[in-house]
Amino acid sequence: MSLNSLLLSSEERKARPPIEMITPRAGLVYKMKDKSGGKVFVNVVMHELVKKPLDASMQEVSDEHLEFRGIANLRVPLDVGDPFSVQDKSGAPAVAVDVILHPGVVERTVAGRMADYYQRELAGLLVRNVQEELVSSGKGKGLEAA
Repeated sequence: MSLNSLLLSSEERKARPPIEMITPRAGLVYKMKDKSGGKVFVNVVMHELVKKPLDASMQEVSDEHLEFRGIANLRVPLDVGDPFSVQDKSGAPAVAVDVILHPGVVERTVAGRMADYYQRELAGLLVRNVQEELVSSGKGKGLEAA
């Protein structure tokens, strides 16, 4: 098989855009601080294109699992955007980061019988994942909950 046979033709590339634009729905914002005291806002949004949490066999779990067992010991797919500079409500400089997850996780964090549990679990996931992005971008240091 030649390399050319693996590539899309110009007509195929035009017919199939390389990027699919989505509009995520708003979720919630976590306000955190980095270790130097700077504010970091983590904007949590949701979209159905993001997979539900996955079990050990890499299968999406059911809504029933999310409702009664939560997300402990699951792989939670998420995507962390690039950090960007913002101002807080007093005009002080801050950093914001967008994170997108499946609605089944975000909606349970905002409301429901397990909202407190989901808020704690999601905060831990966000600290680990956002911290990596902040450090690699040079826009922050380690995080701690505010």
